[in-house]
Amino acid sequence: MASNVQAGSFVLNQLQASAKQSGGNATSFDLQGTMPKGKLALAGAVMPAGDGLDARLDTLNVQQAEFSASLQSSVTIAKRKSGVTIPKAVLRIGQGGTVSIDGLVGEMLAMNILVNQLPVSLANIASPTLGASGTLSANVKLSGRPADPIADFQARAKTSMQLP
Repeated sequence: MASNVQAGSFVLNQLQASAKQSGGNATSFDLQGTMPKGKLALAGAVMPAGDGLDARLDTLNVQQAEFSASLQSSVTIAKRKSGVTIPKAVLRIGQGGTVSIDGLVGEMLAMNILVNQLPVSLANIASPTLGASGTLSANVKLSGRPADPIADFQARAKTSMQLP
């Protein structure tokens, strides 16, 4: 157990982590954390595979103030010599918002990110007086080399903010 873990402005008051061998060469892990206004849960397993390893996320749940985010279903991320492959992973955010990501990060990028009705009020967590509301949707395709990426995107917003 660890207390007062901080990475930038992200703070965990308490963090409990455990890992154990779970059949074959897999190591399962479980993390539980509390934040000033929320909690975090992460569980899965890591196992050798081919010329690298697989990391399976079974659970990812975050609650912060009135917002929540959760992994829609398990996803296995594959790390190989050729790069990292992410099959379609969907994160549900708030009331109906989703962010999905899939693709490859290696010598070349081939990533797709789809944002659907993401609550813009998430910005109020960082700036409580902002008064942002509405949703953001976007479609992003990343290509090129990681050192020189090319982003092709379309975004739509239905928002409002209270200006001073």
